Amino acid sequence: MKHRGFGLGMGLGLLVSTALLLPLPLYICALALFGLPHVLWELAWLRQRYAGHQPRSWWWAVGGVLLLQSGTRLAIWRDVLDPRAGPVIDLTSLGLLGAAVLLGPRSSRPTRLAGMLLAIVMGWAFTNDHVLIVLLSLAVLHNFSPLALAWDLAREQPAQRATAWFISILFALPLLIAVLPAPLPWWLLDLQATLGDALNQGLHRLALPLPNPDLLDGQLAPGWGDDSGRRPTLLSALVLAQCLHYLSVIHLLPATGRPRSDAPLLSPRQHALALGLSTALVIGFMIDYRNARGLYAVASGLHAWLEWPILLLAITARPTRACQPQN
Repeated sequence: MKHRGFGLGMGLGLLVSTALLLPLPLYICALALFGLPHVLWELAWLRQRYAGHQPRSWWWAVGGVLLLQSGTRLAIWRDVLDPRAGPVIDLTSLGLLGAAVLLGPRSSRPTRLAGMLLAIVMGWAFTNDHVLIVLLSLAVLHNFSPLALAWDLAREQPAQRATAWFISILFALPLLIAVLPAPLPWWLLDLQATLGDALNQGLHRLALPLPNPDLLDGQLAPGWGDDSGRRPTLLSALVLAQCLHYLSVIHLLPATGRPRSDAPLLSPRQHALALGLSTALVIGFMIDYRNARGLYAVASGLHAWLEWPILLLAITARPTRACQPQN
């Protein structure tokens, strides 16, 4: 047990250090290696755990909204549709999902109020031209969704409170970095630049594509942290939160969230398909990052948007025992 605790502490220390020193390479590597596996695993986990919270007809309606959103992202990836349509469709999809939660046959009164609030916020963002800020804010909040999923599970299974507390402690780390009273010290920023230059030189010698230095910057809304000089700190915290999201979904949540302990999340055939797709996407990231990132956005958007109605259902509904799909 002591060895496991020591190894976990070393691993977390290395992860935090890398997020502070090399946030962009960590972001790219984590996305390429664990992005698609975490999407596939989380979709299976959500289906097995929450399918019975609403009738199947409701899930078909939600699936139709997600098909609209993912189809739009796919069309943008194929250069069939103007990229400016993406944020509008994303916001519209969230508004429709809020309406679906509001109108869900098994939605409780608090759940209906939460769904109505989501739809209203999306409408407000659209009419007040705050589309980008709202979507980027939701993307940041999405990284912390394992907290809600873990504590919802702990409500039903008190034995899982230890896991929920552990996940909570993990996600306190990026929050602590984000609320540091001062920006990163100059020597740490210099070390970031030095290590980044050394990495770029190594990639150049290996004839590998160099990462776009503005890639990570686009994950936060323009202007956030600029006045105080804390934008690099916020970006490091964001990368760390994303890595912890992957860790929670792939390793921590699946071990405790199954309604039936003998029901695997993925069948052997599905495992093989997931492995093949993930390997192909990793190769795609190495060959053409921009193109592969656009394709990954189709899957990531589908799973992230599916989380919002499920989170509203989970947070506002009464705790129930293992729910199974119903007609």
